[in-house]
Amino acid sequence: ETISDKFERQEDNSVAAKFQRKPLNDLKDAIGINDKFLFLNELFKGSMEKYNKSMNALNDFVTLFGAKTYMSELQIELQWNTDSVAYQKLNELVERKFGK
Repeated sequence: ETISDKFERQEDNSVAAKFQRKPLNDLKDAIGINDKFLFLNELFKGSMEKYNKSMNALNDFVTLFGAKTYMSELQIELQWNTDSVAYQKLNELVERKFGK
């Protein structure tokens, strides 16, 4: 076993890592300005109305399953690339909202 292997197994307990694992109450509050523009341009085709409606809907779900189902519908409707950085970031935020 190498030193590198030992470091890879260790859990990151930094303040930043703990902050990133903390569940979210409101998606809109957790999204910084840069990510907001990324989501608007990459996922919502520049539509602030669609972005706001979608964020409000995602905030209103009470289960991760419901939110993920809604994201799947958006992915089909807006033709999201699920491998894109924008999609991955939004997906991670949704999972954090539900404590996953």
